[in-house]
Amino acid sequence: MKREREWRRRHKKKRKHVVRSDIWKKFDKVVEDSIQKGKCKLCGNTICADPKNNGTSAMWKHHASWLKKNEAEKNKTPLSQDELRQDIQERGRYALCRMIVLDEQPFRLVEREGFRLFCRDMLPSFNIPSRYTRCVAHILNLVVEDGMKQIGMTVVRVREAVKWIKGSSTRSKAFKDIAKAAMPYELVMKLFSDVTPQFGRDLRNLKHNDLTVGVPGEEDWIEVRKMCSFLQSFYAMTRLVSGTTYATSYSFLMEMCDIFLIIKRLEDDEDAEIRYMAKKMMEKLGKY
Repeated sequence: MKREREWRRRHKKKRKHVVRSDIWKKFDKVVEDSIQKGKCKLCGNTICADPKNNGTSAMWKHHASWLKKNEAEKNKTPLSQDELRQDIQERGRYALCRMIVLDEQPFRLVEREGFRLFCRDMLPSFNIPSRYTRCVAHILNLVVEDGMKQIGMTVVRVREAVKWIKGSSTRSKAFKDIAKAAMPYELVMKLFSDVTPQFGRDLRNLKHNDLTVGVPGEEDWIEVRKMCSFLQSFYAMTRLVSGTTYATSYSFLMEMCDIFLIIKRLEDDEDAEIRYMAKKMMEKLGKY
């Protein structure tokens, strides 16, 4: 009797699993990485459908979402000729900018005969944009100018001090000897004098009527110390995008992202004046 039960247990046929849910009419069973999934017959997406872990709820949700989306597409009002032309123009401009950045092409690409013939044959309605663009270096200068205005008197005091020191070789030598032990003298002179073309303009515009500006105080030097590394990023980027012997239309992208992140970090600075300055600079950057 015991042997008979053992024999029946070994030779017992496994009952075939019967699919009960109607959702399987909309999905095909597939196995990926030893996991059972359902492949949608309508869109081809795969949804986890392991009977022990997932069940069929995810497939039901996917199917309902697809039906809703498809219904919305059917009821969508077709674009008019003018709207369609505008949509093509906007998407074409975006695709062209992306190509210039990814393929490291100069802006003059849009003026080349081969490119213009290609666009004319492929999409005659696309109006090729002009190569004229806003100067990135000029935009950076305006952004810095807005930020520097927030600490205007600090800049004025340091500038006047630099002019006074450089006005005499004796004072200049004495200052160099003292400054060598504290911080790089050349960096200070380079950042806050009128020698640098791009940042000279905003410094020259910071005029004042008070002849008794005074010497930079402790608070002024704290502000200067914060601004030195910050302005250095702008200076490096200005040099990069002002090149004349290489294409600059693509090279500014990563630098501009870095500038954006730097200003974002300054918006969370402990100093209220720095936060306010960063806010103004971000507003100016967003404008362009």
